[in-house]
Formats: sequence, C-alpha cells, structure tokens
Amino acid sequence: MPTGSIAFLPGVAHSVVHLENSRINVAENVISNQLEGPYGSELQQLMHYCSLGALVDSKEQYDAPQCEPETREAITQQVDDWGRNRDGKSAPVMWLRGGAGAGKSTLAQTIAMIYKREGILVGSFFFSNRRANRSDGSAMILTLVFQLLVTFPAVAPFIFQVIKRNPAILNSSPQEHMKHLFVGPLNAMNAVEPSSFSPYLQQLLFCLMFVLQSLLGPILGNLPYGHHIFLAPSSAKPKPCLIVIDGLDECNDPAIQCQLLRIIATAIPQLSQPLRFLVASRPEAHITRTFKQDNAFSAFAVQQLDLSADRDADADIERFLRRRFAAMRCSHPFGKHLTREWPSMSDIQTLVRRSSGHFIYPSTVMAFIEDPTDFPQHLFEAVLDPSKYTPPSDPFAPLNELYSVIFSRVKQRDLPVIQLFFGVLYLQNHHPWEVNKLLNDLSPFEQLHERLYMDGILQLPKGCLDVILQPLRSLLRIPDYPDDDEAPNNPDFNSKDTHPRHSGNSTDDNNSKLSPSYHLAASLENFRILHATLWDFLLDPARSNSYCIDLGWVHEEIAKLYINRIFNHRFPSPPSFSSNYRSFNNFVAHCKNSTISDPFIPLYLRTYDFLYDILIPSISTLDIDSKSGFSSLSKVLATILEFLDLVCRKDIDSTSQFRLYHVHRISKTLSANLHPPIQTLDIVQSVESRYAKAPTR
Repeated sequence: MPTGSIAFLPGVAHSVVHLENSRINVAENVISNQLEGPYGSELQQLMHYCSLGALVDSKEQYDAPQCEPETREAITQQVDDWGRNRDGKSAPVMWLRGGAGAGKSTLAQTIAMIYKREGILVGSFFFSNRRANRSDGSAMILTLVFQLLVTFPAVAPFIFQVIKRNPAILNSSPQEHMKHLFVGPLNAMNAVEPSSFSPYLQQLLFCLMFVLQSLLGPILGNLPYGHHIFLAPSSAKPKPCLIVIDGLDECNDPAIQCQLLRIIATAIPQLSQPLRFLVASRPEAHITRTFKQDNAFSAFAVQQLDLSADRDADADIERFLRRRFAAMRCSHPFGKHLTREWPSMSDIQTLVRRSSGHFIYPSTVMAFIEDPTDFPQHLFEAVLDPSKYTPPSDPFAPLNELYSVIFSRVKQRDLPVIQLFFGVLYLQNHHPWEVNKLLNDLSPFEQLHERLYMDGILQLPKGCLDVILQPLRSLLRIPDYPDDDEAPNNPDFNSKDTHPRHSGNSTDDNNSKLSPSYHLAASLENFRILHATLWDFLLDPARSNSYCIDLGWVHEEIAKLYINRIFNHRFPSPPSFSSNYRSFNNFVAHCKNSTISDPFIPLYLRTYDFLYDILIPSISTLDIDSKSGFSSLSKVLATILEFLDLVCRKDIDSTSQFRLYHVHRISKTLSANLHPPIQTLDIVQSVESRYAKAPTR
C-alpha cells in the first residue's frame, strides 16, 4: 500500500499501521516515527502518554504464562461464551476475581491471546506494580486509544482530528480521554458503515472525509460525532469485540482503580458498537463496593467469576503437575534418571492439598524443581520436607515475596492486631481444643453459644476488624458482620470507641478494666484462609520476618483477655462449680502455653487468687462420694498444681516454700468446705508428698 494510507490485517501476528511516513509494528513493539507527515506529531504525542509494555503481546508480556493444555477448560469456555455473547444477553462487563495466585492473570493472558489471534481483541492493559509505567492508571485509557488505531485503522482521522484541534486533551482526565478519544471517534467511524465498501475504497473515503471535514470545519463549525455531511449513519451492528484489563488492583492508586471502573461503566451505554470488558483483579474492598454499589453500574449487570471458588481447580492442578513432571523426564538434563513412578500419587496429592486451589503454589514448586543444575528428586524432597534437606536456594522465595508484599500494605499500627488475629485463627484451625477452651469459657458470659467474636478477642469497636483486614482480602475470606438485631446483648461489657492498642491503653495490675465490644462482630468460624501455605510463612521467622506469629505471645494475649473478663464478670450466686472451674482451667491452659512476660507475673498471681477464692467455695456443691464428684475434685487440684508449676518456673519467692504454702492453703480450704474432711485426706497427703521435697531452680 502506498505511503499515506492506513492498512490493517485482522488476526495477522505482525499487524502494521502506516500513517504517512510513520510506521508502527505493534507485535514487535518497534515504533519509528518520522514527523514529515500530517499525523506524525499527533501520533508521537499520543504515544508519549501510552504504556505500551502493558499490551498483551508486548516484550514485557510475551512470555507471560498461559493456561496449560487441559486445564481451566470449563472456565475458559465460560469466559469465551460471555465474550462472544453466544446467548445474546450477556452482561457487558465480567469481573474475574480471586485471591492472590488464583491464576487470574494467566487466564486473562490466555483469553486475550485467543481473541488477538482471531482479530477481535480491541485492546488490553496488564497492570503490574513491579513496573512504574504499568502501574499508572492514568495511562490506561490512552493506551486503549492507541490500540484502537491498530484494531480499527479507519478511526485514525477522528482521533487525530481531536488531538490536532486540542493537543491539551492528552493531558486531561481519563474521563475526557474516554469521551473524546475513544467513544466519540469509535461512534463516528461506525456511523459511516465501512463494511459495504472494498478495503481500498474504505481508506479512500475516510481520507476524503477527513480532508473535507478539516476544510469545512471552520465554516460549518465542529460537527458532532456520528453526524457527517456526506454519509448516513449505519443501522448495521458491528460484531462485539473484547477489551481485557488485568491486575486492576495493582494500579498505584485505589481511587484511580474505582475511577477507571466508573469510566468504563459510563462509556458502555454511549458506545454504538457493543464492546465487552473483562476486568481481572483481587477482591479488594473498594473494587467490590464499586461493582456492587456505585450508581455507574446500576444500568446493567456485571457478570462475576470467582477463581478461588473453582470446583475444578484441584483436578486442573493435578493435571498441571502431571504434565510438568512428564515433560521433565524428556527435557531435564537428568530426566533419564527419573522413573515413571516418580513422583508418587500421594506426593502429588500432597502438592494439590497445599495449593488450596491456587496455581501460584504448584507453579512455584515446579519452577524450583525444574532447575537444570540440580537433581529434581532432591529438590522435590526439599519441597515436601525442608527440614531434611538444605537446597542451594529457597524453593518458596516467590511465595515469600507475594505474601510479604500483601502484608506490607497493613498499617504498622495494625500489625499487632493482625498477628493476634491470625494467631487465634491458627489455633482454631490446627489446635481447636485450645480455642474451644476459650469458647467454653465464653458460654456462661451471657451465653454466647460457642461463637467466638473476633472483635471481642481483639478488643476492637464495631467494624474496625473488617477495615484492618481489607489489605489481606486476597489471602483471607472475610465474612459479613451480623445485623444489629442478631447480636447478643451483653450488659456486662460496654463498647468503647477507641482501640486500646491504638490509644496507648494497656492491661496492668491496677484495676484495669477494658470493655471490648462483643455485641457486633464476625464469627471466627466464618473466616477462611485461601492459602494453606500461608501458615508455613507466618510461623517461620526466617521467611516472614516482622510478620511472623509467636504462638506463645498469642496465648499470653488470650490469657490477658481472660483476666479482663474474669474481673468484669458477675459470677453466679450461689456459686456454680462447673462455670467457675471452666474459667479457672481455661485461664491456666493459656498461661501454660504462653511466654509469661515478667511484667505480667503479679497480675497472673492476683488472677489466680481471685479465681481460687471463687472456685474453692463452689467445691462444697460436689458430691464427693460419687465417682464424678471425686473426679471433678481431682481435676481442680491438678489444675491448681499445674498453675503453681508454671509460676514457679519464674523467680518468684523460694519455689518450694511458695508451692508448699499453697498446698497447705488447699488443704485447709478443702477441710473447711468438705464434710467430713477426712474424705480428702488422701488427696491432700499426696499433694504434700509431691511438693515437700520439690527441687528448686
């Protein structure tokens, strides 16, 4: 085609657009501008504001992973059916959401490349927070405008006419870019029905139209888009095309993320050509709210697809692993030494379970095992049990980086709350008996019916936990808060407006009475970790550094919570042995597993004395002659001695004298409360015998 024309071949890998003496080869990302032509200056200005590395086939994206064969087939088909509007009533926007590492970008890349090869991809923008030019949300619309020139060369005169008349448009807001450089020119192009002409006549007519409008513009004034003096609007509907926007949450400003969504929603009803927008992102709170609540999306439905809830994920991950291991036998330098029986079915299932339905883990593992400089079986052993083998590199470095980046978004002041939250959640998932002790203790406190209210545990006002956890939504499924009328009414505790950790208040041994707000919070049982490997990260200080969870500290914090509740609780009268013993026993259990910081030892002892004075009188309600009553009494003594053992590990008084004092105290109290006292003589004697010659530290 001669110089001065616009040429485009849909579906061809090396699509070329010639604008006078300007040449753009998008597939190879080679751009050469010669400014002699009439559009050269405008093209150069436009490209200055674009982020060409964000295109699906750019140099930065060319090796981006795509879905492995025989994986994600059902979801890929679902997205493709939506993109082609096969049912004739698909929503114009699909939100592809999922936790970190769920495979959103891989699926978006796969879909974009399919549509690119078929020539029906209008444009794409792949955000990345690792590259400054791809995290700038203000560049997205103009980058789509640039791709519009490649996909629809006939739109060029309309776009460049706007830039030529007002070069400052490129420096305006994204809303203006969408209105004047995308929607307007695209509608103007579609109004002339170019499909009824041959390609050569199309280019000739568009060039003639641009020249005439440029000449007559000063006389007739600026003509509105879609109204031309020589061609009537078309009634034909162009076939739908797709725009893919991936990683919206990696845009550098959450406000711009929401703004871009509103711009898209506003543009859709204004377009004469039906376009579809595939938006992939993590389920961040502000993005979720925009899709669900913003007025801009009230005019049409948004189709949602949650990759974290993909029921086929485990089967797809297993197929992915098997294909990669099979390929390793053929391509790895040591592949001839790998048997068909390796790895075993159970080992593959172990990797599948650890993946939790997210492809980031198996992808990381396979990239590590495929290292051509080491034997795959040794590296695989390091993955299954890192303690047995020290690899030359960290197999989970990419996962560590991913988790660290996500946790870095948590405000520093909120980090202790986050660590305590995950610590309690870990105990619930892995040692439920320890949390159940807390649950059981909560039951007599206004009958909370075995629901652990996390705001109460963390001593937060209503809704504060939900706000603090928002940066971690890609790692954690956060439940909704119950309505006010569903919350238990607890007169023993008054809600505070401030969080004690934030306000500088802390528990001390001088009548400290914190009043956490139990009555409006989310139930622990509804929180769900999306990545099983997150616990390995959080419990290993070498991997998580400052984000590491110290379970001893978590137990101590829970023990402090008991102290707050114990001193605020109205114990029943007459005394109830079961509730009093449960409170005492559970307090001791968490003390036993805690670090017991020295500053809190006096407070622990005061709490022990308080509980002891409440617990022992309730023993009189036991039927010692019965087997169950005698067993209950034995449990009481065992719990008391357990606490004394615990406290005596610290340098508090002389250990032997301290313990003996309390043993005699037990003896006297039991004699005063049980009738006849001779029934407990054997128990008391065994207690005294145990501690009479107790070794000192």
